[in-house]
Amino acid sequence: MKNLCRKSRPVDDPYEVWQNNHGWTWHVLKKYQNPDNEAKNPYARWFVAAKSPFTYGSFEYGDTYVSEIKENAVRTDIDIDWTPDDYWAEVEALKAKNP
Repeated sequence: MKNLCRKSRPVDDPYEVWQNNHGWTWHVLKKYQNPDNEAKNPYARWFVAAKSPFTYGSFEYGDTYVSEIKENAVRTDIDIDWTPDDYWAEVEALKAKNP
């Protein structure tokens, strides 16, 4: 599977937005691996712009472990040009991970 998120994007046009109910927001600006390799790598990371109650309304930029975001937030927005095969592969991977 191809990495559709390999090019960096600006904070106002992220690939995905993840949020939790504690005031945290992550804008995913770049993914370093395709979803298949990311699922196998416990140290997979994304380049993100993160906003929290501790950043006083500003974004802070940096790499964050994918597992940390997925364990603490839900995806609230997505802007990726998925092909049908990519979409169903992602669905099947999520089903396998969360039976």
